[in-house]
Amino acid sequence: MSKATGAVIWRGPSRWDGAPLVVVVTWHSGNRKTGDMAQTWILREDLAPLDAIASGDDASICGDCPHRRRQHADGSMRRTCYVNVGRLRRLCGRRCGVAATRT
Repeated sequence: MSKATGAVIWRGPSRWDGAPLVVVVTWHSGNRKTGDMAQTWILREDLAPLDAIASGDDASICGDCPHRRRQHADGSMRRTCYVNVGRLRRLCGRRCGVAATRT
């Protein structure tokens, strides 16, 4: 049996739009800036993080933050947020809430 690497610490509706959210804590981090420490992630329970960004459904978490993916003056679509969402594939799999409860 493998050791748990994280846990769901909250489930509930988004204050922005009522969508289902989950807060996951992971016990260890490979983050060079912070060192090895617990990290929390606020995620859509029903969507993978990259899908939420692509569809605009990340508004459930980010609200009207100017760093969300948007069209810039040069016509390109990009996000300026510092959160490395690509790393979350390993944590979440396809649906974050379901995968997170299995850790």
